[in-house]
Amino acid sequence: MIERVSTPTDEIVEQLTELYIATFSAPPRNEEIDSAEIRLLMIKEITEGDVHVIFDTSTQKLIGSLSIVPIAHFKDRARFKLQTGLYISNFMVDTETRGKGIGKQLLHAALSEAQQEIHTRCRVDALAVNHLFSTHGFELVANYTTTMNGSVAERNIYTYNAKR
Repeated sequence: MIERVSTPTDEIVEQLTELYIATFSAPPRNEEIDSAEIRLLMIKEITEGDVHVIFDTSTQKLIGSLSIVPIAHFKDRARFKLQTGLYISNFMVDTETRGKGIGKQLLHAALSEAQQEIHTRCRVDALAVNHLFSTHGFELVANYTTTMNGSVAERNIYTYNAKR
């Protein structure tokens, strides 16, 4: 069951931070992550955005999260002239539960409430995520190359028009 988080409790912030670290410190991103910095990011996303989470019903472990935040959170927004709308940030699914429809549930819940354009980005080589966006009405609008921690990553930018 999808839940919305509106209060950044210590427990939920810790679980979101752990999921973030597990998701983005693994290949292919291999990011060096400062957990204190990520805790602050999770608090900011909860207080300024709309965070959807899903827990394993038997263990109560956080297994997925998707944040929809103001477009101002997207660092590369000016590069692509994205002035309005929202931004999907930190779309994360626990590695042990990927491929079981968790991401699809999170995305569907977020889009069912959408009232304005939603922009997002993902790695080109994240085939499952690219497929998920394209099959849920997102349009590929740009791609670019960026460097993170000395490695080059190709990224796709998608936009979802909520008023279709």
